[in-house]
Amino acid sequence: MKILIIEDDQIVANIYRKKFAHEGFNAETALDGEVAIELVSSFRPDVILLDLVLPRMTGLEVMRRVRAQQELEKAPIVVFS
Repeated sequence: MKILIIEDDQIVANIYRKKFAHEGFNAETALDGEVAIELVSSFRPDVILLDLVLPRMTGLEVMRRVRAQQELEKAPIVVFS
């Protein structure tokens, strides 16, 4: 399972990524909204962990853009802040 962690605090993002990787998940991180949109297109995550407060694009805008992609419109998005 692929997990995309969208979190602007690099320390927090790395903690989550390492924990998920240790549990056997394929995890990637994005530190801002624009990078997140690029990774959503290339990485194709099964689940997205999304911080709402992000630089360069809000978490809500990221969510809208993810939902606009037909293949990801039903992918689970877990919001945290």
